[in-house]
Amino acid sequence: VHPILAKPINTIEASPEQWAKMLTGEPIVKASMSYNGTIEPHLHQLDKDTKEILSARVGAIQLPNAIQDTVLTPAQKEQLRNGLAIEIISKATKEAIVVRLDLNESRGYIITSAEQAREQSRHSNLDVTKGKENVSRGIKM
Repeated sequence: VHPILAKPINTIEASPEQWAKMLTGEPIVKASMSYNGTIEPHLHQLDKDTKEILSARVGAIQLPNAIQDTVLTPAQKEQLRNGLAIEIISKATKEAIVVRLDLNESRGYIITSAEQAREQSRHSNLDVTKGKENVSRGIKM
């Protein structure tokens, strides 16, 4: 049982910039203490229902080999693990889609149309990497 917090609490000592990103629902990657006492990179995101901080060790994140019939390269998987969004062409629909990790989703990632992601990136500084080899557009998530 998790209490629903009135407002989120910065228990991971995120910087003001990181905290602002988290308040908009975006994940951040930050070095944090693991249960075994070592400091490792973790992906952190606010739970949209309880306002608690969800965390996952970056090294423990397992990604599918393909999303919507498009095989992910090791570089694309690494970019997702590091909190970056990637843009791929869906073989099923032949349309550009943007994939990013989302700890609120049961499958662990969220898919949006590229057009939707571009609109969102105008309002936040979303980092989207594009194409087969993931050439970064330099907008950080």
